[in-house]
Amino acid sequence: MTNRAGVLFCALAGTAICGALSLPTAAATITVGFAGVVDTVDPGVATVFSPGDTFAASVSYDDATADAAPGDPTFGNYEGAITAALFVVRRAGSPIYSAAATPSGTAPLIRVYDEFPSLGFPATDQIRLGLGQPSQWPGNPSFGALDLNRLGIGLNDNISHDALASDALTSINWNLADYVDERFFFFTFRDPDAPGNITDNESAVTGTLTSIAVVPEPVTVGLALVGIGVLAGQRGAYARC
Repeated sequence: MTNRAGVLFCALAGTAICGALSLPTAAATITVGFAGVVDTVDPGVATVFSPGDTFAASVSYDDATADAAPGDPTFGNYEGAITAALFVVRRAGSPIYSAAATPSGTAPLIRVYDEFPSLGFPATDQIRLGLGQPSQWPGNPSFGALDLNRLGIGLNDNISHDALASDALTSINWNLADYVDERFFFFTFRDPDAPGNITDNESAVTGTLTSIAVVPEPVTVGLALVGIGVLAGQRGAYARC
């Protein structure tokens, strides 16, 4: 390859990959992994779970879900956003309970609060993930008359309230260090024949989140690998120039 041809190839390759990586971001399914430690266990499930058990969950959501409260810039309500969820509880590294959700309807939701006045604070930034109906958890292990009822995850930045830049689902900040006030999870069990609504007569397991990680999109990983390959070829071309 002549010097001139090599330089032209390198320039075109660089332009192509830069153009590909700067394309507008399309709507995507985002998967987030959570890990934590159990702190408290209600008596109804104390024969199964104990403080110190470890918790791990994976939650996927569609970041193109429309805001059900579009008129409020401090509150984003994304009903039906969660598309998949599962969690496992371990003791000494061995699983003692696991469950997978079948999300449907508007119940599997994400709520985003940005500069939202709440609980005596002038403003707060919060994220809430919830799968709050037994119908979202069909076929998972029960304990006697108790069925898996709800899963919830919450993050609070009440004091500095600068963890979030907006209430948009596409701009959620999943950096655990930015939520210094509360980092919690819970899951509950309930007798479906018990009186009251779904939050009455529950047996709950609650805990503290210790880490959060966003799982890379396969498409993003693929683009990155293509980019590395093209850049490697470009470097080789320059070397031959």
